[in-house]
This record gives sequence, structure tokens and C-alpha cells, in this order.
Amino acid sequence: MREAILSLTNGQLIESYPQRGIFVSLINTEIVEQVCTMRKMIEGPLAEMSCGLMSQENLDNLYDAITLQKDYAANGPRENFEKFLALDIAFHKEFYDVCNMTFIYETMETVMPHFDRQRKLSYHIAISDRVINEHLAICKALESRDPKAAGKAMVQHISTALVDQGVLRKKFPEYFI
Repeated sequence: MREAILSLTNGQLIESYPQRGIFVSLINTEIVEQVCTMRKMIEGPLAEMSCGLMSQENLDNLYDAITLQKDYAANGPRENFEKFLALDIAFHKEFYDVCNMTFIYETMETVMPHFDRQRKLSYHIAISDRVINEHLAICKALESRDPKAAGKAMVQHISTALVDQGVLRKKFPEYFI
């Protein structure tokens, strides 16, 4: 239990005050912005590299994820946001796998909690259709074997988290630092 509390405290996900209690931290916008920057710096080039490495099976995996995301969005993204988010994560993980960058993916997972907390909250502002369209744009660039377009589409997709952040901070100010 102590190690779990220490780990969550180190990740700035909880705040522990002796003799007072343990509290869930607010979403730290600076951390979200830094993680977004890291993802753009890593996943943009991964999308470019993937153009030369992506097999039809990999592309099919991406399109399958998009198809399922459409189904979940049609049935109400708020009710299915966990499933929609899992597919979003799988979509992005495909690029790390194709490029044989699993160590980087696993390292990135350690800094994603604040970003993921914001991402979960963003389903309250109806982002599902936009995410699907951005994923489709990435796939179209991959199919065209256009590395620059794939990288650009990926960076634009990740960058929308910062736009969402402004909307979310206005709608849910009590959740943010």
C-alpha cells in the first residue's frame, strides 16, 4: 500500500498530507502540455517511419479500430468512452509496434496519466467524431505512402488536446490546476 501511495504521489496523481489525508490531484495543465509536446515529437516521426514499414495487416488493424470507434460513438461516446479510449490507445500503439519502439511506448506510458485524465474528461465535449476523422486522415496518408502527410496529420491530431484543454478548463475549472 505504501509503495502504491508513493508511486501515485511521485506521478503527481495524489497529494498526501500527514494527519489530514490523501487527495486526488487536480489535472496539471503544464504536465499535459509537456506530454503533448513529447507525443508530437515522438509520434509525428513514428507516423513518418511507419509509411515504409506499415503492412496491410497493420493498416487493417488501424481501420478496424476506427470502425469500432464509430460504433461506440454512435451508441453514445459518454457511455462507451472507456472502450473508445482503449481503441484510441491501441491505434497509437500500432505505430510504436510497427516501428519496433516498444521501450519508448512503455516509457511514455509512465508520463501519460495526467494526459489520459484530460482525455477522459474530453468525452464530455463530444470529441469522438473529430478523433475518428483525424485517425482517418492519418490512415489515408499511410495508404498513400506519404510520410510528411502522415507525420503532419499525427501532430495535428495530438495537438487538438491543447485546444480541448482550453474548452475543458472553462467547462470544468474545478478539475484543473
